[in-house]
Amino acid sequence: MSEGSIRDHRGLVPESSFIERIARVVSSTLEIEELPRLLFVEMSRVLPLDGVALFWREPGGGFLVAAVTPGSSSVVVQHVSGGAVDDADEKPQAFLCPDNRSSSQPVLRWLGERDLPVSLTVPVVVAQQLLAWLSVLRAAPTAFSARELRPVAQVALVLGPAVNSFRLYERIEAAHKDLAAARDELVRSERLVVQGELASGAAHDINNILGLIAARADLLKLQGISLQAEASVDAIRKAVDDGITVVRRVNQFTRRQRSRELVGLDVNRLVEEVLEMTRPRWQSSQSKKGAAVRVSFKPGRASMVMGVPSELREVMVNLIMNAVDALPCGGDILVESRQEEGWAVISVSDTGCGITEEARQHIFEPFFTTKGESGSGLGLWVSHGILVRHGGDIQVHSEPGRGSCFTVKLPVATSAPAQPAQEVPGKGHSILVVDDEVGLGEALRLSLEIVGYKVVFSADPRAALNIFKAKAFDLVITDLRMPGMTGWELAAEIKRLNPRMPIIAMTGWPVDLIRDGQRSSDLATIIQKPYRVNELRAKVAKLLEASHVKG
Repeated sequence: MSEGSIRDHRGLVPESSFIERIARVVSSTLEIEELPRLLFVEMSRVLPLDGVALFWREPGGGFLVAAVTPGSSSVVVQHVSGGAVDDADEKPQAFLCPDNRSSSQPVLRWLGERDLPVSLTVPVVVAQQLLAWLSVLRAAPTAFSARELRPVAQVALVLGPAVNSFRLYERIEAAHKDLAAARDELVRSERLVVQGELASGAAHDINNILGLIAARADLLKLQGISLQAEASVDAIRKAVDDGITVVRRVNQFTRRQRSRELVGLDVNRLVEEVLEMTRPRWQSSQSKKGAAVRVSFKPGRASMVMGVPSELREVMVNLIMNAVDALPCGGDILVESRQEEGWAVISVSDTGCGITEEARQHIFEPFFTTKGESGSGLGLWVSHGILVRHGGDIQVHSEPGRGSCFTVKLPVATSAPAQPAQEVPGKGHSILVVDDEVGLGEALRLSLEIVGYKVVFSADPRAALNIFKAKAFDLVITDLRMPGMTGWELAAEIKRLNPRMPIIAMTGWPVDLIRDGQRSSDLATIIQKPYRVNELRAKVAKLLEASHVKG
């Protein structure tokens, strides 16, 4: 073979013409998987070939192979697991393989299984960096000669910059997709934040109304009433509690409100309470559907967790209700508890319709529901938020037609739960109450005076500041959102006058939402409305006792 030309099976082909055609082919597509087909067309004019393959390492391991094989009109793309060719060398070399079927290289064995037993493989290198491997293949047991290496190596040389460009293009495309996904998530998050802020504003006003009703109801019972009237007051208080639960759900919509004070809870006891609470639902479901809904509990090792009882009950009630909804024709629900390496685990399994893989990936997202118009799409989202705030997690395993299993994990309590503060008599302590809502302020004044505190109430924060300057007080309780002077401003002025004065703030806003953007160093604690009178009095007693000890 004379230098400067390539001999093919039909005659002499100028080397420059061959390279030009290869360069045009390489630059004619942005799809790297299409290259083997285009290369096969051009290279088969120079060499007797039955296939061409291009393969490269994938980040997750193994190789991706794009190949033209006998009997296929299109490029076959296949992931091949295993080590494949040794590309760890600093200077990878071309090599011949007379029998791909018996090769130790998984990629070549895969090619051999597709009736391409003979191969000549050359590295595709740019700037001493190995990018891929190019293999030319034959179906007949005819070995490649040494002189046939030159045109294949020249193709690999032209292919190098193109493959490098393809790789860069793929990275740019991937980055663009990631950026678009991040942008969509940001837009969605901002929309949810705005909706949450609006919801919190409405919740604030409702909390003030509920707070007044709750305070007056508690006060009536403390003052002593007839049994018949007490039953009516209990019904009012229960309605208020239900309203508080609804408002709390609205506040959770912002995903910014954290849990209240945690108490120790027995996991098995928690499950038993929830099963008793939900019993009417699954028993009535059984009678309506005409098929049994059987619920059983398999308690494991008793575990104590720290949590907000009402929130964790809400999670479990939601899981039980969802399981019942998944059994329109009856079936079994099994609740199990156990302890695993510092985690309390509760699983709720059903033999219902199951969840598709696509639905499972979105099941904890807000507004996603598989129940149609009968579902809000917030239950599992809220439950997930509650568990995250408790330091836990929730996972789901499901197969369509084979039921679902939701698994809740909570950290096991590492120390004994703190005992709640006990309410003690007022002992004549003097308290200043400030709230522009006259009804709430008067109710609070009366509830504190009943247990012996001396209370002065003012609906005007500026007037309250003058009262504080003229009279000695042991504690101040103030609303935060007031016209003319906010509770924050009032607290700052009081602290300037008496840095050791304990101050309790009350608000209808979510407590953690307030703390995120406001000064709280002047306050001993913040109480969210509506509140239980007994719980408020216990906090007052605890603060006064601590203040007396320090004094």
